[in-house]
Amino acid sequence: MEEIAPRIVFRILGIPITDSVTTTWVVMGIIFILSWLLTKSLSEYPSKLQSIFESLVEFYENIAIQVMGEKGRQFVPLALSIGIFILLSNWIEIIPGFSAPTRDLSTTVALAIVAVTSTYVAGIREKGWRFFKKYIEPNPILLPINILEELVRPVSLSFRLFGNIIGEEIVIAILVMLVPFILPIPMMLLGLFTGLIQAFIFSLLTLLYIAGAIEE
Repeated sequence: MEEIAPRIVFRILGIPITDSVTTTWVVMGIIFILSWLLTKSLSEYPSKLQSIFESLVEFYENIAIQVMGEKGRQFVPLALSIGIFILLSNWIEIIPGFSAPTRDLSTTVALAIVAVTSTYVAGIREKGWRFFKKYIEPNPILLPINILEELVRPVSLSFRLFGNIIGEEIVIAILVMLVPFILPIPMMLLGLFTGLIQAFIFSLLTLLYIAGAIEE
């Protein structure tokens, strides 16, 4: 449990700062630098890096349009930002000295709260207070069940991401002890792939939840 729990790196005014927090700052810095590099020299004849990100944006736009129509474009920046943050947070652990922020339940819960809260904001903006009518449809007796469903969403999102990342780290740690320098490398490559899949699933579910909130 000590290996799984976030480690305190230093304190600011008595507030403990864990390795998850410091690594999150590093990930935020990487995202800021990438954003600056991509936007400072946009061109009609894009570089390879610009082409990759333009293809990524177009991919998410196609998904959003399929589930929400043209209004879905406005939610692409949110879903894509969440996806890129989770992806880099999952992948940064391959750098010695860094641990994935997503192995910390506090991080995954915060991401889940952002995703789920965004659905309420989008739903209220689209429908007004009529948005809450869905909780008593088709029958008011379903109100407790509908509320329970809403409470389960952030729990499901956060524990799915946390469980996959921490489970992968435990498996790799065991393999390092049993068969060092052989099996861990393929498992690390598999971890990069699963990190990509987890980021995509989380961001896709964010779009689907928003679609469910704004559609009739």
